[in-house]
Amino acid sequence: MAELSVRYAASLFDLSLQKNAILPMRIQAETVKEALQSDRCRSVLHHPSLSVQEKCAFLSGALSSTVSEELVGVVHILTSNGHIDLIVPTLSLFINMCSMHIGRTVAEVTSAAEMSDEQQATLRSLLSRKHGKEVDLDVKVDRSLIGGLRIRLDGLLFDTSIRKKLNEITGSVKRGVSK
Repeated sequence: MAELSVRYAASLFDLSLQKNAILPMRIQAETVKEALQSDRCRSVLHHPSLSVQEKCAFLSGALSSTVSEELVGVVHILTSNGHIDLIVPTLSLFINMCSMHIGRTVAEVTSAAEMSDEQQATLRSLLSRKHGKEVDLDVKVDRSLIGGLRIRLDGLLFDTSIRKKLNEITGSVKRGVSK
């Protein structure tokens, strides 16, 4: 399924290049991705009694006035073909492709709690300074981390979460007991 996301993201990227609209479509994709991750959208898109046509109509109503027809088209195709769960990963890949094209990179940040705008700005600034190029954040919340952050940036993983530390302690205790 990841291959499908890559193909759709690459096609959308190619269309963006042809239209010389990388930045506007990237911004639109970020907006759509954020909207699709809302509880309301998820409940509609995963509602078992709604038909594919009803889901597409919902998406058209929500997106058509503010989003390019190419972006709406990709979302509709994925929805129509039963790949609703691939929409957000496809948009994430597309956003990453656009970011790389304009000399930026995206850090996937997972936090145990919501991060304020100020915290995100501070982290963005720190990562940009350390990485030597502009860094955008893709922030998610995973309460199972208990505390701390997990940051994935250009293939590297920095995990300062309490869950990771507890897992390390558990592993040490188990190894100590088995000796």
